[in-house]
Amino acid sequence: MNILITGCEGFVNDSDYPIKEDCFGSLDSMDLASCYLESKRMGENLAVSWKEQYGTPIKVIRPAITYGPGLDLTNGRSFEDFISCIVQYKDIELYSDGSAIRNFCYIADAIYGFFVVMLKGENGEAYNVATDHEISIKGLADYLVKEVFPDRNLKVLMKNDSTKNFMRMNFSRTTVDIDKIKSLGWELKFPIKEGFKRVVKSIECK
Repeated sequence: MNILITGCEGFVNDSDYPIKEDCFGSLDSMDLASCYLESKRMGENLAVSWKEQYGTPIKVIRPAITYGPGLDLTNGRSFEDFISCIVQYKDIELYSDGSAIRNFCYIADAIYGFFVVMLKGENGEAYNVATDHEISIKGLADYLVKEVFPDRNLKVLMKNDSTKNFMRMNFSRTTVDIDKIKSLGWELKFPIKEGFKRVVKSIECK
């Protein structure tokens, strides 16, 4: 059994969220920033081609943003910057309005989901692995400083500095539907509060 871990969402209508496995959206192949998602789509297509031509059994996993111990805090992603600030007892600085909506999945839940798909999923099918808890980037920052780590007395500072933007696809929302994997018996165990506490503890205990 071959497992392909990928993700291939494009730009979709607001009414299509959360995105199901059979909803793909549009991408501009002439836009340099599309290379990331286009390569994932190609990976899935190659896997399906091998299945049809050679009978190779394949299952596709599409994880949402996954976090946990071992993150590279210099990678430039917002939630990694938040963790870095919390560990250093520094105020969180946001360089956008923070309105983009995401769903974050703790690594233990994600790995559990991978095994569920591997053992119970249908051959040739794709499965989203994520949480059904949607939260904006600013909402996550506020939640972390006010609810998860209030003892550190940190603040969220709005910088709105466009020079800090990275070359990424600018999706206002990337949340996905997880009914399909739930139908296999998968359940989430780690909410955001517990997950981020574990990540910070793993760093501070080194």
